[in-house]
Amino acid sequence: MTIQMPIATKFNAIARGNGFPFCLIQNTDANINTLNGHQDINQFFGVDKVVEVFRIREVPIIEAMKFIWNLYSVSFPAADGDTGDPTNPQTFDSPAIFKYNTGVTDGYINAIAYVPYQRVCNEVLGFPVPRDVGPPRDDTPGGWFVAQTATNGNGYSAQFAIRSIYYATDTKKYYIAFTSSVRGDDDSFVREIPFDSLTFDYYTYA
Repeated sequence: MTIQMPIATKFNAIARGNGFPFCLIQNTDANINTLNGHQDINQFFGVDKVVEVFRIREVPIIEAMKFIWNLYSVSFPAADGDTGDPTNPQTFDSPAIFKYNTGVTDGYINAIAYVPYQRVCNEVLGFPVPRDVGPPRDDTPGGWFVAQTATNGNGYSAQFAIRSIYYATDTKKYYIAFTSSVRGDDDSFVREIPFDSLTFDYYTYA
């Protein structure tokens, strides 16, 4: 499925002194990178299951801002399901529209889509989900940006979510915390989708 890239209306915004509509989480470079690969685990019928694998990726500030202000949709590659059979990959009806989840209780599918000028007033972009991990996790209730496909005929969907933007106070580097996965419809199965296999489409401006 091909989506016509929309044209956004130009606007001026007063950011929080950092180019973003929220305060960045700040910590040392080493502490931020300890979150790379952190697994968020829930129990399903008494069995531990990985429901998220968090990744930390260094990005230039311009790229980080582009994700927050201008990302429109994400396309996903075919990916293995829980059988791990590469001859029968799962395919998804993508691209998926990038949306802003307004809180941890709202669920991904019920998230509200925001055009760029509406993102001026988005809630804090937090890192509220991971368990059993110390700083620089942020437990402040907040939202995250997410693109999720509809469930396919086999009960799988694909998802990409930006959980937080970090600033390393010692190295002056910027990082995004994100998750990227194919998942069962009840989240009892999750497998990572590599970042470099995703396709990102952005708003253009008149």
